[in-house]
Amino acid sequence: MDLKYQAWQGKYLDLLGTQTDILEFSHTTVSPTYKNRAKIVYNGENLKVYVLSKEDIVVSKLCSYAEKDKKDIDILMKTINKQELLEIIKEVKNDINSRVPKIKEQFLQNLEILIKEYSLILE
Repeated sequence: MDLKYQAWQGKYLDLLGTQTDILEFSHTTVSPTYKNRAKIVYNGENLKVYVLSKEDIVVSKLCSYAEKDKKDIDILMKTINKQELLEIIKEVKNDINSRVPKIKEQFLQNLEILIKEYSLILE
């Protein structure tokens, strides 16, 4: 994710044979502090590639929460740090008003499902 790019610019990356999905921050449920937890998976001369933490991936999937997202979440929930997940959820809840209104609605609705499904306690 590179917040400096527009989604249409991802098409240029596709020409290079990469699979990418560049999202605008306002259209996601990624925490504002995701960079603190992201890991570098490639560090080249002109390019750095990061991957989100497992906890950030779970929260990001609450935006759409499609069947494939639910399956991914189920796998990730087995090995994540639940306390960190809850902290990230709080960060997104505190920042959700800066997102597209539909994203806010979807996030809050899907968050309720996640909390019940995995018996999470959000303070």
